[in-house]
Amino acid sequence: MGDGLAITAMMLDFHDRGTGGATIAALFLALAVPSVAVAGLAGRIADRVPLQKVLYGAGTALVLVCVTMAYARSVVITVLLTAVLAGLMAVVMPATQKAVASSTSDALLSKAQARMSMSANMGMLLGPPIAGVLMDVADVRVALLIDAVTYLALPVSAWLLPPAAPARSVRGRSGLVPGLRAISAQPTLIRVIGLGLVIIFAMQVTNVAEVFLVKDELHASSTAFGLITMVLAGGQLAGAWSAGVVLTRSGTPLSPSAVALIAVAATGVAVFLVSVSTRMDLVFVLTALNGLALGGFAVARQTILVRLTDSDLHGSVFAAHGALLNTTVSAGLLMAGVMTALIGPRMVYAVTGLLLLASLTMTLLPGKLPRRSREGSSPKADRAATRAEHS
Repeated sequence: MGDGLAITAMMLDFHDRGTGGATIAALFLALAVPSVAVAGLAGRIADRVPLQKVLYGAGTALVLVCVTMAYARSVVITVLLTAVLAGLMAVVMPATQKAVASSTSDALLSKAQARMSMSANMGMLLGPPIAGVLMDVADVRVALLIDAVTYLALPVSAWLLPPAAPARSVRGRSGLVPGLRAISAQPTLIRVIGLGLVIIFAMQVTNVAEVFLVKDELHASSTAFGLITMVLAGGQLAGAWSAGVVLTRSGTPLSPSAVALIAVAATGVAVFLVSVSTRMDLVFVLTALNGLALGGFAVARQTILVRLTDSDLHGSVFAAHGALLNTTVSAGLLMAGVMTALIGPRMVYAVTGLLLLASLTMTLLPGKLPRRSREGSSPKADRAATRAEHS
């Protein structure tokens, strides 16, 4: 909740100061770019350093940086400290994701990924409205201090964890390049992650166009615009939960790949239909559908990512994947303003919806995703099975 609260509060603060859209764009770039810059280091730390040490060190640093931000009045300093905050979180996330993957049985993997996704979506569901209330009754300093308090959960959770086992040596190199190589070695993973990058790009572009669509095209209120974010986050929450249940259920006919493809199709259709919607209630329904699809896709993608890569390199894989996502976020943010200004918000939705559907079609053209996908087994198990077949 803390991050959603802090980001919203800073956006409102920048707006109230009259600093212009450029500073808000700089804020979002500060959230995205550092994770790309530190991906190699983050991967090595996640693969080689016990989670407790990461949570103690990075958690304490996050609290200190957030408190400093609360008392900084310069917009430039605030943006720079936001970049530091994002860099520290880029170190924490791969280590946490690896810990969850390594401590979860394969049968419950999708459910574990769903709970992680639901936690993030719950924060984005509750954070923005709370930030709006805080900015009305207090100021951005209070919001950032609350965010600092939420970061205390990291060192506290490290203290509550059982004693860490001795760090296991990692064969070969770890970091950004090995993580990217591990991803590129799996055709199914390339296709699913590629579709995920198109989704991320589309969502960044439509996020910018959304306010113009709601306020200028549909002539809705600011309250309606704020509710759109809550509806999307609520849909993602429900979608993640549903995907976790479906993919964990014994005998389910749907594989993670199938869930991912269905989700991309639903997202493409929902985004395109928003472009021709003339009523705000229909936009709410389509946004909820979009959220359901996005939540389901995230769980399916993470399940495939864990199952198709070597557990020894999971930290590097998660860091590399995060770098790909945030590079796409940056590209989407850079394109969003240009596209909205040139073609208008409705056409932005139409183009991005068609882009999603075209990407899905291109993914399926060379052939369906492998029928005997290795989503249900780890690379180590695959190598063992291969040796058994040839012995």
